[in-house]
Amino acid sequence: MDFLYMNLSAALMIFAIVSIRAMLNNKIPYIAIGILWVLVFIIWFVGVILISRYYLKDHRVCRKIWQTAEKSPLETMVKEILSNYDCNKKISIRQSDRINCPVACGVFYHGIIIPANLKQMNQKYFEQILLHEYMHHKYKHPLLQHILVFILCLNWFNPAIWLFYHFVSRDTEISCDRHVMQIIGEKERKSYALNLVNMAGAKEKGKIFQNGFAKKENKEMKERIVAIMKFKKFSALAVAFSMLIPTTMASAFCTDSNYVFGDEINDGELLVLEEHFLEEETLYLTYEELKPYITGQETRATSKINIDGYKRTYSSADAVLKSIKVSMERDGYTYTGTLKLVHMEYDGSKYIGYYTGTLYRQ
Repeated sequence: MDFLYMNLSAALMIFAIVSIRAMLNNKIPYIAIGILWVLVFIIWFVGVILISRYYLKDHRVCRKIWQTAEKSPLETMVKEILSNYDCNKKISIRQSDRINCPVACGVFYHGIIIPANLKQMNQKYFEQILLHEYMHHKYKHPLLQHILVFILCLNWFNPAIWLFYHFVSRDTEISCDRHVMQIIGEKERKSYALNLVNMAGAKEKGKIFQNGFAKKENKEMKERIVAIMKFKKFSALAVAFSMLIPTTMASAFCTDSNYVFGDEINDGELLVLEEHFLEEETLYLTYEELKPYITGQETRATSKINIDGYKRTYSSADAVLKSIKVSMERDGYTYTGTLKLVHMEYDGSKYIGYYTGTLYRQ
């Protein structure tokens, strides 16, 4: 069964069960819902077995190549080349006639396998390839590859995990290219890119657990060549600013939410939250006070009024409320609603909270 079809089928089945549960909850024997969930777990388990077998088979093939490879007569020369570039990590060098391109392999050992006929290659190209394979070991890419496969096997039904696996694998290759360029210099960009093109297609298809210099896929090849040709050394300031991107992403997606979970209710924390909001009395404001913050078209007796950026000052950050209840009289109608905190500033003496929300006609 095609992996994409399996992913979509499993995801759609889960959504279907959730829909059935919502529509027929308490209307059918609950054992029926239970059987559906058991069926999902069976499908998940079968998917794990099938995909694990696929990657385990590849792992055995790669390990077989390493075990049958012979100690390379070029090992001394290879180690001297790496040493000249201050690459002193202990690496085992073997050769095999079963591969066409040098590959890095091994998690508990650090090995590079080179083709038996590689001695005919141009010296400069040979050094560039060795440096690339060395970078895979320096930055633990073989270990990362195994971790990615493990995550993928357990979460095979999640399309986002497949994207994650695919692009991390591509970025490890680009990362090695960039590290090599930092060593050999920007003047060698064309030479390195040409070397990459010449080796294109040399890596055998399906060798997941071997990190190789060449990649056969056209899109990956194009992306790597563009990255090589645009390579430049960044200043420390540029690197520092670039760290804002992952920091911002972590803040946006990895911070705690304000949701209340079941165990918190059991512990009485929900009561504490309710008391917190009850302490804040409803603010009775005039239309003139809120007019500067009203957005949208105004009409008499409108059903709702949108408020954006209403300001309220506080003496300390701890006193700033996440929401406030507001009531307003206009044209004989009462409008009430809750405004949520969207932004906070400190002007040197006080804290200013900015609130946004909608007031509804009662």
